[in-house]
Amino acid sequence: MSSNQSQNLLKIPDAGTKIFYQEIKEALQNPLKTLCNLTKKYGGIVQIKIVYKKFMVVESPEYFKYILQDKYKNFPKHDLSGLLTNILGHGLITSNGKTWLQQRRIMQPAFHKTQLEGIMGIIHQEIDKLIDTLKENGAIPIDICKQFMDLNFRIITRMLFGEAEHRELKEISEIMNDLAIEAEKQLTQAIKLPLSIPTPSNIRFKRVRKKFDSLIYSIINNRKIQISRDTPIQPDILQMLLTAGAEDKHDALTDEQIRDELTTLFMAGYETTSQTLGWLFYRVAKHPEIAAAIRAETKEVLADRAIDLHDFAQLTYTTNVIKETMRFYPSVWLMVRKNLAADTLAQHYLPKQSILLLNVYGLHHNEAYWDKPEEFLPDRFDAANLKDQHPFCYVPFGKGPRLCIGEPFAMMLMQIVVSRLVSTFECVPAGDIEVKMEPQITLKPKPGIYIQFNPLV
Repeated sequence: MSSNQSQNLLKIPDAGTKIFYQEIKEALQNPLKTLCNLTKKYGGIVQIKIVYKKFMVVESPEYFKYILQDKYKNFPKHDLSGLLTNILGHGLITSNGKTWLQQRRIMQPAFHKTQLEGIMGIIHQEIDKLIDTLKENGAIPIDICKQFMDLNFRIITRMLFGEAEHRELKEISEIMNDLAIEAEKQLTQAIKLPLSIPTPSNIRFKRVRKKFDSLIYSIINNRKIQISRDTPIQPDILQMLLTAGAEDKHDALTDEQIRDELTTLFMAGYETTSQTLGWLFYRVAKHPEIAAAIRAETKEVLADRAIDLHDFAQLTYTTNVIKETMRFYPSVWLMVRKNLAADTLAQHYLPKQSILLLNVYGLHHNEAYWDKPEEFLPDRFDAANLKDQHPFCYVPFGKGPRLCIGEPFAMMLMQIVVSRLVSTFECVPAGDIEVKMEPQITLKPKPGIYIQFNPLV
């Protein structure tokens, strides 16, 4: 872009130094409210300065389309804190360019329709165990997000590693929990120091990450030994990654690349879905009419048989409830991009290396694009109500070429969980506690969501 062209463009509205002096504390404590207030005041784009860094806050479907689809190569992902890269390495979520494209092609078969059909048996088996646990629990309210984390952990572990031993499952679960705790501590630090500086927090984080890496590499090496001995192995994602590029060794993945992809699937695959299911059952418990409608639809479509892949298109209301949950409580509430070259957003000049905060939560709650955005209304996702809506108003899985590769799996899992649990139990909230949204890596409930599951007669 020439200097003459840039001179004819508009400057991005600037919130000024006010954000530093008067709103810095609120920005850190309540970023959802702060970002929404800024975009509401200044329009679909505004620049702010926090401490010494400038950020461009974006909240417009047209801008989202331009960044995520039209010019996505100029707007690669940016790890704002470095935390994701420190945990995930250079897996599918954090990589860019040719590396990302290669990884995407390798991982795509794992989420093909035929693979999802095979996974359904695993999902039903693990939900059977969850239903038994809820029935045994009696009338005691439980932390439902924790239950869904355990459920998704077991499902994803079986997808990744096949039938792992109980000892391995327990060890993986414990280390994953420790890693999540240390990651949250890293994220919420007021002053973030590089991991190379041996602060107590950094030492703890690196120690847990080392234990996690040691376990994953041990699983990879054990599988390699099995392959070398021609041991019969059921197909799973680890096997797929190890045999990728088998015809040409130059295309084969290194152990580090396999570790990064497995870690990415672990972290991205079970946390976001677990939080969405937790929020959904929070709404179901508070609004029995939603549960009744799901129950009626499930009975009409399935009668008394198990759900299969061909039923999802008929479970329209159940799907609408899931979509409305992801609109109201987007797990990925903020996306970060950094443009490689100077660019424009509509008539606004965007300097090279600008850090863009794509305010997903704000977009999903913007009254310019949604009718009554602060009300939970599943019917808004009926096809007739969406015909005039911009497709980039709703981005729970992202959009464009970097659309989340696990979307079909996540939707399938949630549809099965919701239809089965709501058809089996009456969900009752534990007391009148209002659960608030806490934006961390994902949008978490604070305090936890406690629900009582009463078996239906």
